[in-house]
Amino acid sequence: MSIKDAIEKIVVSDDIESCHFAAYRVLNQINSLGYQVLGPDQVIEIPVKSILEEPNVIEDLQNRHVQTDKEALGITSLLKAKNRAKYHLEMIDFDCEPSEDNLEMVQRTLLDLRTGIGYIVNSGGGFHFYGKNRYGERELKRFLERIERKPFVDEKWPENQIMQGMCVLRVTASKEKPFEPVVVAEYNPQLSFF
Repeated sequence: MSIKDAIEKIVVSDDIESCHFAAYRVLNQINSLGYQVLGPDQVIEIPVKSILEEPNVIEDLQNRHVQTDKEALGITSLLKAKNRAKYHLEMIDFDCEPSEDNLEMVQRTLLDLRTGIGYIVNSGGGFHFYGKNRYGERELKRFLERIERKPFVDEKWPENQIMQGMCVLRVTASKEKPFEPVVVAEYNPQLSFF
């Protein structure tokens, strides 16, 4: 399954009008106070029908919006419903070496967190989780606070996502991170046999 296929399965719904991608620097810079410089350089809203109808939508977005070799394209958690309500997808950045043992530990962590159905992606330096569950703004913040200090969850990632008001996970390679993310597992908590 491709990244585009996984994104299609988590964002396409009768009530969702658009999803958002971001062009962003893949290696956050640290400012003089020791905090990471946050936020995407550019957030791009696209109609969900583009995910369905355009076979090269991710490549096209990267070609149009990624300006430097230090940037990559990421999927954001932000969805806009047809009634103009805003939702956020469940997303997690796991900081562990990609391996079969660590994949199993990620699945156990997802089960412990009671996440919904989603996709686990090998990002090259760890795993990403793109989940189908939706949250409002407050619920997203509570979810991100809940995953802090969980096994394998990237130490600073939840706090950074809270500060920028949305989650972002990389979907393309860049010079700084040359590994092209790839889907390695579909996750369904009802089919977990741990």
